[in-house]
Amino acid sequence: MDFSVTATPASRRGIRCRSLDELSLYRELVGYPVIPRRQYIAEDLKKQDYALPPSKAYSPPTEGYLIEVDLEKRGTGSLGFALTGGRNGHSFQIKAISPGSIADLDGRLQAGDILLKVNGKSILGQPHRAVIDLIRQTQGTVRLTVRRSTDVVSSHSGHGYNTMFSRRKDAALPGKALAVGATVTRGLKAREALPSPSQDKTASPMGNQVFETKVNSRKVELCLQSFSLRNDYADLLEESTARTESSVWKGTANCNSENWNNEDGQHPGTSRDSTVGVPGLKIISEEELTEVSEIRPILHSFHLMETLRSLTEAIEKQIARNETFMEFLSLDNIKPLDDCILGNAPQNKEKNRYRDIVPYDGTRVPLGEKQDYINASYIRILNSGEEYLYIATQGPLPGTMEDFWQMVWENKSNVIAMMTKEMENGLIKCHRYWPISLNKPLELQNYIIALENYQILEAFTIREIKMVKKTGSVHFVHQIQFINWPDHGIPTSFDGFVKYVRYMKKIHETGPIIAHCSAGIGRTGVILCVDVVLRALEKDFEFNIKNIVTQMREQRYGMIQTKVQYHFCYEIVLYVLRKILTSTLSSTK
Repeated sequence: MDFSVTATPASRRGIRCRSLDELSLYRELVGYPVIPRRQYIAEDLKKQDYALPPSKAYSPPTEGYLIEVDLEKRGTGSLGFALTGGRNGHSFQIKAISPGSIADLDGRLQAGDILLKVNGKSILGQPHRAVIDLIRQTQGTVRLTVRRSTDVVSSHSGHGYNTMFSRRKDAALPGKALAVGATVTRGLKAREALPSPSQDKTASPMGNQVFETKVNSRKVELCLQSFSLRNDYADLLEESTARTESSVWKGTANCNSENWNNEDGQHPGTSRDSTVGVPGLKIISEEELTEVSEIRPILHSFHLMETLRSLTEAIEKQIARNETFMEFLSLDNIKPLDDCILGNAPQNKEKNRYRDIVPYDGTRVPLGEKQDYINASYIRILNSGEEYLYIATQGPLPGTMEDFWQMVWENKSNVIAMMTKEMENGLIKCHRYWPISLNKPLELQNYIIALENYQILEAFTIREIKMVKKTGSVHFVHQIQFINWPDHGIPTSFDGFVKYVRYMKKIHETGPIIAHCSAGIGRTGVILCVDVVLRALEKDFEFNIKNIVTQMREQRYGMIQTKVQYHFCYEIVLYVLRKILTSTLSSTK
């Protein structure tokens, strides 16, 4: 017969014994007992004495205890643990820890720990996505406060087993660790198990113990081969394993974008977002990005220097006198030049993220031969004789994801500029419309969307995406997601924002740049305005921010929503002007 048993004290892997003989063998070799789940097996085992020597007994406080763990980020900032819970007021729990990660090598964090605080800030009652964002946005040291129960329980509801092997830094040393599935198996070191919301309250005959037993590695290896071991990393590593071509994410109108995430989000697929898997070749280095972001006017003359100085002084005065705020208020007098009949039609209301933000009929982006509706507008901006064409749109909804990619395809756009995270302050801002794994494409009705490569930079994430139409045609797209724009604020790093805008220009090749935030008017308006102004500075063209925003508002309602966003456009221009002056002066010395 096949019996399920629970090994204690433990947590990470379940062990199944085919007979009581195997059960006894495991106890003898490993040095601690197992508790059968079946009642009649428990009766047989009651006859055996499982008490440890008094010197090894350990009884921490029954209500659990708090632990503070400081983890130092490096590289992309991944700490290497998965977080679950947080919905409907539930607590946050460490679901799994990736082998070889920062959390794994540190060894103090354990699966089943209840996360209470991040950097001293309580996360109780916070949305799951908000906590993910808080952890991944922290730079340097991340302090986690966790509660560890003293009960020996299951770490996954419904499985009834839980065996943990230590992951401390010394686990890799000879004679310390048991590598399940490896060719060489060393000594075993077990630690106290951790709670789960669905824990079995049945007391263990062994109590709560901490112990270490060295055993004959060959015997243990042979013994373990006769057991069925469940790997609790399966969920964590599932996305990064090789998949068949049929393994795809089905994108439907009902798909849920709030599956559990690892602590860094599912980033590239999140907002540092959201991709699981190993990235490919580096897309751009920091040195190259710095080079791209530098604006060098075409003409280097004394006249140009005087013009730049005058322009810089004029903007400084405007900002000091709060004239930019008065200028923004005057934009409210702009009257709509068209109606919004299609956007307000009953059949299209579900396609709008916000009821009061819909495109004008004359500038909306039509889809297909039937001119179907999507909440998106063409934006044409004229400045100094040059015309710039963009598409401003809302963040896709679950039901408009197919429409969004159809718009990308039909307009031959090769750049998508995303100016929001999927969730901010507990509110959904944008449905995740891209694949989260390099090996798991997103399959839509007419397109397959595949993530080819990605790179996480300090201010934004780059994703290289391949679109394949069901006919076999292919189109390549760069999606760049700016991740340092706080909700109801402006970016704190001007340098990161300028790099983002200039990189957007560098990679743009075909079709209009498609820009979106959540509503497609606030941050979207800022990115379009700043792009036009920086292009003008590069070519020694004149520009007028009020005129640029006026043109945008005539084509889509409310472009640049707030006076703070409008003021930010001037501050960015001033920042760039000062850099140009400094650079030009240095080069002439």
